[in-house]
Amino acid sequence: MTLVPGAPCTAWHRASEYGRSGLVYLEVPAGNRECALLVQGVTLPNTGSIFVAFTALIEGEGTRDQPGLFGAILSQGTSLTHYYSGGFNKVDSSPSSGNIFARVRTPTTTATSPRAYGVNWKTWYNGVLALDYILPNVPSTLAFHADGVYTDRSLAPHERLTPNYAGLSIYKLTAPRWMRAYFDSILVTVGERPWIVRVESLQPGWRVVLKDSSDNIIDSGVAGLGGVVELNVRGVWIIMGGVIELYDSSNNLLISRSFPEILGGDVYRVTG
Repeated sequence: MTLVPGAPCTAWHRASEYGRSGLVYLEVPAGNRECALLVQGVTLPNTGSIFVAFTALIEGEGTRDQPGLFGAILSQGTSLTHYYSGGFNKVDSSPSSGNIFARVRTPTTTATSPRAYGVNWKTWYNGVLALDYILPNVPSTLAFHADGVYTDRSLAPHERLTPNYAGLSIYKLTAPRWMRAYFDSILVTVGERPWIVRVESLQPGWRVVLKDSSDNIIDSGVAGLGGVVELNVRGVWIIMGGVIELYDSSNNLLISRSFPEILGGDVYRVTG
């Protein structure tokens, strides 16, 4: 991943913080500054959607930290002059202040579509930035989804761009003191919702159970007439060493299959 625009922005890998492991940490010490951690190689669909899912927390220690924006980004380049972003805005230092936002930046304009949403210090939030297409490589709608709430923006012709980077971003609005944020994961999917693992080709009444490597149940569901179960992995996104179990309508175990990783957006089919 590439850190832009570079100094004074910094990024680290944190082995363990807040009871979580493998975190990404972004920090900017100056006001009106923005930084992003970008991964190259985003492939956009001709028609459909692209999603960037993440889990994040904004740090707060006394008078050291100040509010700002933190979330996901889809960028056309590394200059951060032409991009889409969405996430959480900690407006001020009062408890539970803020909003969620979908933001468009071009070299000439910046437009933000906010919706009221309480944002606290040192609290984990799950979000998904979504970009929808109606014509080949022409964006139609930009949306940001939090838990049960979303905001969106219909894109004007001058706001349309073709991103080729996805990543994480923070934007510190005010001059004094630092802004710091932790990110637990990032998952980019094309066409499939990153909060859903879908299992198809089931018999009605069959039950699917999704577990992690420690045998904890993440979600389960029973197939209806369509023979499909959709399992909710919001906030987990990536299950290392995950297990999918399949039971018949009499609760007999038919299949138990482990995978090196199960990702939100994956589609599994039962065969044989």
